[in-house]
Amino acid sequence: MTINNLNKIYFTYLDELQGSGETNMFGAPSYLISEFGIDKREAMDITSAWMTWVSNGRQIEEVTS
Repeated sequence: MTINNLNKIYFTYLDELQGSGETNMFGAPSYLISEFGIDKREAMDITSAWMTWVSNGRQIEEVTS
């Protein structure tokens, strides 16, 4: 998976959220909305991409800006 610097910020946040145990990750979009002021659709897309990335072993092909 290719991730850019903005996704890296979101993915780091989601990793920390998961580690905190504060919510299950299906509730993560609400946290992204509150933390970053993004809309629901974008938050759901980011969470979905993060879940895919995690299930694929957190593989990064290339990090671009």
